[in-house]
Amino acid sequence: MNCNQCHAAGYANTPNTCEACHLTDYNATTDPNHVAAGFPTDCAMCHDEGSWGNATFDHNTTSFPLTGMHTSVNCIECHAAGYTNTPTNCDACHLTDYNGTVEPNHAQANFSTDCTQCHTADGWTPISFRPHGKHGLRPERHPRQRELQPVPCAGYANTPNTCEACHLTDYNATTDPNHVAAGFPTDCAMCHDEGSWGNATFDHTARASR
Repeated sequence: MNCNQCHAAGYANTPNTCEACHLTDYNATTDPNHVAAGFPTDCAMCHDEGSWGNATFDHNTTSFPLTGMHTSVNCIECHAAGYTNTPTNCDACHLTDYNGTVEPNHAQANFSTDCTQCHTADGWTPISFRPHGKHGLRPERHPRQRELQPVPCAGYANTPNTCEACHLTDYNATTDPNHVAAGFPTDCAMCHDEGSWGNATFDHTARASR
């Protein structure tokens, strides 16, 4: 650099901020448009002193760090409308994926558009449906999941979580002992666990106290 390029106005009180010398470059940049995107004028956030073309941006310094599959997404896929006030909610980018999913149909089942409830940034699969835990159900240990055929997840809205909602047929068909004749409660968990029907236990003390 020729000294006069920075010191045309003299050598006293020469500013050392990027925009003092590079505001013209900033205003003229169109890919991406720095002004429209509201980029900061601190060039050092993305550029080094070697070349404008060596630009990098560390997303991990922002409120939305990139992990998993997000690290390979082209910037413009999320920032087509600019770089300021970019939404960070899942459906802002993935609503088309949400609406297009048919197994299960997310929209019909009224699933949350917060993808993180079931998915991670590592990919759409594997899927973990965490809300099951709040009902005390662990699908990988539930009898019908382990001993019988897997139960298809047919509907997701307003699904009951009482035992008889799924097991009333089992209750009515049981003869040893006959649950209906004995007036047993339909709360299977009083005697059974999720491992197997055959693991039944009955606490007479608890029954007498009811």
